Amino acid sequence: MIGAWPDIIQAVGGAIAIILAAWNARQAKQIADLRADLDTLTAAERKSRTLLRVAVRHIREWNWWAMTPEPRGPTPHAPDELTDEL
Repeated sequence: MIGAWPDIIQAVGGAIAIILAAWNARQAKQIADLRADLDTLTAAERKSRTLLRVAVRHIREWNWWAMTPEPRGPTPHAPDELTDEL
C-alpha cells in the first residue's frame, strides 16, 4: 500500500489539473463573449448618441421655424440620418 500513494496522488493531481484547464478554457470563452458584447454595445451607444444629437438639432430647427412670426419657406427638411427612424 505504501507504493500506491504516489500513484494515487499523481492521479488526483492530474484530475485537478484537467478540471482547472477546463475551467480556464470556459472562463476565457466567457471573457471573449463579454468583450464582443461590449464592443457591440459601444457601437450601438455611439450610434444612439449620434442620432440623438441629430434629432435635437432637427427639433430645434423646427422650433425656430415654428416660432418665427411668419414662417417663410418650407418646413425644415429631416436629416438623412433620421430618415430610417421616421
